[in-house]
Amino acid sequence: MPALPDVPTLAEAGVAYTISPWEALYFPAGVPRDIVMKMNAKTVNALGLPDVIARFSGLGLQTQSSTPEEPGALTRAEIAEYARVIREIGIPQG
Repeated sequence: MPALPDVPTLAEAGVAYTISPWEALYFPAGVPRDIVMKMNAKTVNALGLPDVIARFSGLGLQTQSSTPEEPGALTRAEIAEYARVIREIGIPQG
């Protein structure tokens, strides 16, 4: 990384890790399930539209829809993975 020339990448430091950025829509706790499901259906529909796919593709991104539960599961998995990497490379905590 040009801004940090003396800092090794994770791979150079011997840490096996792949970053896969993603985006999701979240709602505050307590939003009624029917509203969450309606918003999910509208979002899935929008992400499947050819012009939306083309727009994202033009930005170097790809669209992928999911269930309302999947982002939470992915977030929990990433927290566990970040914790592993932090321990493995020895970042002090606290």
